[in-house]
Amino acid sequence: VMSILRRIINKISWEYRRYIHFGIGNYNLIKSGKLVCDIKKINFYQRVYIYKDGGRYVLGDGVQFGYDIGGRNKRGYVELQARTKKSSICIGQRVAFNNNCTILVCGNVSIGDCCRIGSEVEIIDFDGHGVPPNKRGNVGKIAPVHIGDNVWIGNRATILAGTIIGDNSIVAAGAVVKGIFPNNVIIGGVPAKIIKKIEEDDKNAETK
Repeated sequence: VMSILRRIINKISWEYRRYIHFGIGNYNLIKSGKLVCDIKKINFYQRVYIYKDGGRYVLGDGVQFGYDIGGRNKRGYVELQARTKKSSICIGQRVAFNNNCTILVCGNVSIGDCCRIGSEVEIIDFDGHGVPPNKRGNVGKIAPVHIGDNVWIGNRATILAGTIIGDNSIVAAGAVVKGIFPNNVIIGGVPAKIIKKIEEDDKNAETK
């Protein structure tokens, strides 16, 4: 029993050394300027972990983490990692994240207003490892990711380093996205390509 308790305590202490669950210690981050947001205007339907020893986090009003009827996925969590002191994650207003999303950053990731991010989406602004065999211990190339306003990203999509997605665009579920994409397009596939343009009639269809 003592061995089990010790493992549990070690796991909890490790998490709170390196991560902070929103609602526990986040006011210290706000006071230090590393977390910029109005906690009262953030909607939490799933646990959120942020890496506290790295960079800066800016969250706009009305950001939603998780989905309130997410079923078994509600037992997971959203994870934000600004890994280096100079890195940042900037999320606009009224952005809705479905369950179990992950953002990993060594440089900068910015997400515009009113975006919809599907479940298990990953956004990464570095390669993860260097390509040459003798550089696999490095993070590889770092390049900023920018997601425009009103972008819809489908479930389990992966957004890779150096990607720019224009306003109003859609990323299909399961897509692996790397590159620069304009406003008002649907992107899909592995690797992702433009499938079609979103015409004005498509954009206004729901209001008719």
